[in-house]
Amino acid sequence: NSTRFSDRSSVVRKRVELESIFQSWLDGKTRMEVFDAAQREGLPGGPVLQALEVAGNEHFAARDYFRRMEHPEHGELTYTGLPFKLSDAPEFAPSPAPEAGRDTESVLTEVLGMSETEIAALARQGAIANV
Repeated sequence: NSTRFSDRSSVVRKRVELESIFQSWLDGKTRMEVFDAAQREGLPGGPVLQALEVAGNEHFAARDYFRRMEHPEHGELTYTGLPFKLSDAPEFAPSPAPEAGRDTESVLTEVLGMSETEIAALARQGAIANV
């Protein structure tokens, strides 16, 4: 009966009944079946994938989303790429995350303009590792 939920107040008042209707339909379906049905009806959305499903997803593989690269401390690792690609933009060249403290000295001197004396004082106080 389409008039049972014809306005917002009836939907709110009968939400438990409505949720039961949805749940009974959802119970027999996989996430992808629900996603496909929503797409056929023009509803926006998508399945929430688990980590292994994302890593093995054909769409991400076809778009070269995951990049393997050598990390200096941890060997070969897989990194995510950009979530979008622009036809005229240069190719994204990922690099491994820096080791802790790798850029401390350049940040302190070049960005913050600190002197060697100031940096040495911070190191003595234990605020930074020796650079």
